[in-house]
Amino acid sequence: SNYSDGVEAPAYVAGACRRAGLDFMALTDHGCYASSVEARARYDGAPIDLRIYPGEEVHAPGNPVHIVNFGGSSGITELFRDEAAFRAEITALAEKLPPTPEGLDRYQYAASTWVFDKIRERGGLCMFAHPYWFTDRRYYISEALCSYLFEKQPFDALELISGFGA
Repeated sequence: SNYSDGVEAPAYVAGACRRAGLDFMALTDHGCYASSVEARARYDGAPIDLRIYPGEEVHAPGNPVHIVNFGGSSGITELFRDEAAFRAEITALAEKLPPTPEGLDRYQYAASTWVFDKIRERGGLCMFAHPYWFTDRRYYISEALCSYLFEKQPFDALELISGFGA
């Protein structure tokens, strides 16, 4: 929606999903849970056959992995307001990890699993978003991190393709 990289209001996006014949949708703006709440509120009590779930696309500080919070009862991005505290918590978590493959950024892996856990604590589904997104002539997630996430599968679903296509 227009809360991140779209141009339309949250309610308009939900309406477009209804017109397209979808049964359910979640508005997952970058780093913004509020837009999904706004979309749901706009249709609250209306007799529509579209389930509107809350959500957001989460970008943890210092981590290139994008993770969708689908249906969680609250946002995750707000937990990064104190970035220094977040980074300290993730650094401590990374230090406690068992041995990992060579070349793996332990901080990024720890940050990813932390986000997956926080989404589940809120009753949501965790979606590993567009792991093979190609930008600036390279994949935005290292092969080591991407492979390890696929090996361990700490997520519930995978968004394989996203964006504008090339």
